[in-house]
Amino acid sequence: NMPWRRRPSGLGTNAFTSSGIGAVSVQRIASKMALVKFWTVSGFSLMNLSVAQNMFLGREEVSGFWPFKFLKTRSMNQKAFETINGLSVNVPSPQAFVEDLSGGQRQAIAIARATTWGNYVVLMDEPTAALGVTETARVEQLIVTLRERGLCVVVVSHDLGQVFRVSDRIAVMRQGRLVANLVTADTTGDAAAAMLNCGAAL
Repeated sequence: NMPWRRRPSGLGTNAFTSSGIGAVSVQRIASKMALVKFWTVSGFSLMNLSVAQNMFLGREEVSGFWPFKFLKTRSMNQKAFETINGLSVNVPSPQAFVEDLSGGQRQAIAIARATTWGNYVVLMDEPTAALGVTETARVEQLIVTLRERGLCVVVVSHDLGQVFRVSDRIAVMRQGRLVANLVTADTTGDAAAAMLNCGAAL
């Protein structure tokens, strides 16, 4: 295993807080995601946990003192309920097990979890790739809701129709390079597709 390396100070500026970025270890970024508070939306691996348990996984609220610490289950359930209710996520209850939910509900809970811990940016990598038409529409509506609340949402998607439905700006990537940075309202699907395929507009 390679040792964690510490980067030198003066790497740039956090655009969300207008503060400088000093020395920070890769380990801190990887474990805490605290530098700019990104959170990546992904599927749940612990299907036998409840909605609230998944939302607070790794960040459980506890009371008492070592070695007598207890989970604050009621508090976490209440906060999970407030979050999913505020985002109009349709799940039976925070105590429901994730394995009993549909694919769209699971992804919606993953997004709700991301908004709980990501104060500035939520990164979504193909958030609807494995979902049906109805569930995709629900997740897209949730993305729009987050956008309207002022949260920056970065969606990585190969579905141009979806990109145009949920975005304000489009960053076109081809072969690992940024081809264009477009305002969605000022471009067309044909132009974006040409940039993806040829690296240039029609």
